[in-house]
Amino acid sequence: MSAVVSVDADKPIYQRAKELGETPEKRSLRSQHDDFYLNESKRIWQDSKCRYGACKVWQQMKADELKVARCTVERLMKQYGLQGVWRGKGKITTNSRDDQKRADDLVNRNFSAYRLN
Repeated sequence: MSAVVSVDADKPIYQRAKELGETPEKRSLRSQHDDFYLNESKRIWQDSKCRYGACKVWQQMKADELKVARCTVERLMKQYGLQGVWRGKGKITTNSRDDQKRADDLVNRNFSAYRLN
């Protein structure tokens, strides 16, 4: 027996979403806090000329006397694509070229087993 879903079943969900868009104070407390902390994170990140990562943004928020968890700052920055500058070696990638000749085995290593384990 298959369930039939009517269009009217989605109407309350649509109305609820429309209400939340029009009146943000009716949203959940976490959602309201996320909006505030996201705006603060963006401000600090842009003030640093997009150089700060989540850890330094969090430290700056603590210096500005905002109490927020580091994992919250990390989650919001990751969710909205805010990323600090890569320092040092950067991202590790492999760009091997198979068309080039590999060095000869000068040691003449033999990796074949002489008996079973």
